Amino acid sequence: MSRVKCLILGASGLVGQRLQQRLVSHPMFEIGAVAGSLNTAGKSLSSLPWRLSEPRPALPELEILDANSEELVNHCHELDISIAFSGLPSKSAMTIEKHLTDSGITVFSNASAYRRTVGIPMVIPEINAHHLHSSMHYCATNCTLIPLAIPVSIIDSMTNIKSITMRSEQALSGAGWELLYDEAALSGDVNPEIDGEAEKTRAELLYVLGTVESLDITPLELDVSVVCQRISRPDGHQVFVEIERNRKIIQSMKKMSFVSRETANAADIFNQMIKDKECSIFLTLAGSTSAAGCMHIYRDLVKYNMVDAIVATGASIIDMDFFEALGFKHYQGSQYQDDTELRNNYVDRIYDTYIDEEELQMCDKTIGEIADQLEPKSYTSREFIKEIGKYLKTNAKKKDSLIEVAYDNNVPIFCPAFTDSSAGFGLVMHQERNPKNHITIDSIREFRELTEIKIKSKGSGLFMIGGGVPKNFIQDTVICAELLGKNVDMHKYAIQITVADSRDGACSSSTLKEASSWGKVDITKEQMVFAEATSVLPLIASDAYHKGEWKNRERKNFSKIF
Repeated sequence: MSRVKCLILGASGLVGQRLQQRLVSHPMFEIGAVAGSLNTAGKSLSSLPWRLSEPRPALPELEILDANSEELVNHCHELDISIAFSGLPSKSAMTIEKHLTDSGITVFSNASAYRRTVGIPMVIPEINAHHLHSSMHYCATNCTLIPLAIPVSIIDSMTNIKSITMRSEQALSGAGWELLYDEAALSGDVNPEIDGEAEKTRAELLYVLGTVESLDITPLELDVSVVCQRISRPDGHQVFVEIERNRKIIQSMKKMSFVSRETANAADIFNQMIKDKECSIFLTLAGSTSAAGCMHIYRDLVKYNMVDAIVATGASIIDMDFFEALGFKHYQGSQYQDDTELRNNYVDRIYDTYIDEEELQMCDKTIGEIADQLEPKSYTSREFIKEIGKYLKTNAKKKDSLIEVAYDNNVPIFCPAFTDSSAGFGLVMHQERNPKNHITIDSIREFRELTEIKIKSKGSGLFMIGGGVPKNFIQDTVICAELLGKNVDMHKYAIQITVADSRDGACSSSTLKEASSWGKVDITKEQMVFAEATSVLPLIASDAYHKGEWKNRERKNFSKIF
């Protein structure tokens, strides 16, 4: 195999000479040119002082090119050089590396200038090779980061990390060769402060551990504290790391019985869904868990790419989520309060949770006002909820509602019984004001849209809170697709959290095994969890988040197909 000619940017610096040392006998690369500063340009490579402790290798006899010269690119093309390895200071790298990449020369950089720049991969191969994509520009990480990030990534894959505390002792060589010739520094008189190093190390750690979607990297959210100091040792950085981990509750629950084991099995199946890159994950919501405090969990499932589409009751989406996005609140109360007294005070009760009726009516009114602004035609609930998402982007009093986060991440929300909520009151008022030119909700077309998502999915999984209409609606997409002449598989994974049993109408729209007889759900990976959802849902969602399979998942962006 013929060796590829390359350019080394850095003639006399430690990184540049390390590149020379490593590439001079490399089986894939041949040093075709070396470029340096004005102080070294025009000199022979062999005439420069050798800064490394190892003996100077048999380097080629080359005249050092001026790295800042406009002619550098022409020289590279004349020499048939298409790849450059950069050991430049960051300030110089900012302009020189871009000049090379703009001319068609691929740059692999050790400088910090372009780290964490969109479209420029920054990779530690053992950790985030999946961040790689075709580019003209690639970055290595901070050298201090590598002994920190590699063990952290391994531990993160094995357990749930709560926080990281890191301290580094960085040798003089980390600041360049000048300090290695500074007698005061060598004797111990060295400034321990390294401006910006801790912040940079922390940011790069979270970046390499982050998730990738297209070219964008979302850094990992983790409590990380970093301290970096310079010491008088010539070479060799030391990194001291303390990791606090969360207890693996779910793992322990596997060894228990009844609901505990069901919950652990459900968590395992949910993690399998997330890990299966071909699986489209549908979240269904019924009941009052949103008012009971679970809305942030549903939002985070969307935010961290663990849900691709939502099927919900209108009450969950409008009376609870949209209601709070407008700045209103649900209040902790008591199930033992006199309901006549509550009615006299215009307070609505959801078991032990209270809602101000006047505020709820304002929510109804706002739905009608949104409808007034839309073109009079038929909409699916998905389309109308998308319009609500647009409205919230500029009018929300409480940011990061489920509707808004789903809108931002192209996760469609379907409410097959949409008008059974404040949406219904608002739309009735809208039609009353506009008897001849009003919107309507087309639930049939909505069913067709959800079925289209199922058709486009290579595999699918259901994460169902409660049962009822949302559960039936998503399960029936399999049958609908078949009736349309499409060959689709049953839902491969299924989890249902419910308190219903056979006395409640065949377990609130059938057990999962019963659904299999209809050809809706594959029973090989299903789990019924007979529990009140607020007690087990946080455990399942937390386990999935800390397992971290979502980090390597691409978004389905199903909202974009309509």
